[in-house]
Amino acid sequence: MSCSDAVLVVVRSEPGVWSLEDVLLSDRDAPVIVLTQSQDTLEPVLAPEKVRAVAGEAAAIYYMPGDYLLEQLRRTLGSALAVSRGAARTFWPGLSTRSDPADHPLVPILEGELEVDALAEFARQFDLSRPAVRQEIRLIEDARSVLQSELDAADNELRTTAEQLRDANIARHEALTRAEQAEDSLGSDGRLSARSLEEALHVLITREWLRAFLPADRHRHPLGGYVLTPQLLAVVAVETGFAKHRIAWVCAMVASGYASFLAGLAPERLLTGPGGPQLERADGALGWRCTMKRDMQGCSWLHYWTRPDQTVEFTDVEHGDAPETP
Repeated sequence: MSCSDAVLVVVRSEPGVWSLEDVLLSDRDAPVIVLTQSQDTLEPVLAPEKVRAVAGEAAAIYYMPGDYLLEQLRRTLGSALAVSRGAARTFWPGLSTRSDPADHPLVPILEGELEVDALAEFARQFDLSRPAVRQEIRLIEDARSVLQSELDAADNELRTTAEQLRDANIARHEALTRAEQAEDSLGSDGRLSARSLEEALHVLITREWLRAFLPADRHRHPLGGYVLTPQLLAVVAVETGFAKHRIAWVCAMVASGYASFLAGLAPERLLTGPGGPQLERADGALGWRCTMKRDMQGCSWLHYWTRPDQTVEFTDVEHGDAPETP
């Protein structure tokens, strides 16, 4: 009697297991359901005629009592595709020892579970594991995975933007605090009353930054960290009032990252030699210079370093004709 004609094929011996294995791994069109013995009785875990009503007339239904023969089947199919006592498993066409176990669902029947509930779960798993349905589920899962990846990328971009805005607001707050302190250091006549040249130049740089940007633009171009070296302060000490303000304005544009947008400043790299790489210190700081003014008589240059943490270190002002890049 062929499998398709039988309501139930009982496997009682090793040759029966070998025959079942040949059927499972064959090029077939119909599903094969393997029923095992109930944990509580000597009967199949599900009534074969009720399983037939779910699986259809084309399905082949096998019953494997006991544990020994199930172990033989496990050795052939592997642990992932094995059938344990107290369970039922549907094997769809296309089965191999490398098949995804989820494509061939195992339905354990719980102790004390009502047969109507167990049969309903078997029917649900049977319908969801149909090859055409599994293919649709995979397409949906792939689409969901792509959408989830895009959503995660958008969330990361949003967090990055929020962090950048937060950092800009912090820098703006720090700059405004420095500006308020600078205003406090001004005398009643409007002249600088700083206790030192360095403090006076900090005041001027902050004021020039505040004058250069409207409040709405300051968060996009915050006054970043900078350092005034003794060499620069020595140069500023002998400059006229106008020159001091010009130096302060150029420092403000560089420290806020806006100098590169101004053609008149033209920041350029300091090189180790003609055609050589950019000048770099042992601490990783890079050498730069930018013009301070251009006229018929010559050019002035502000020299500075940018440290790895983006702090700007202003070092010198050079006057005269435009020098060759070292």
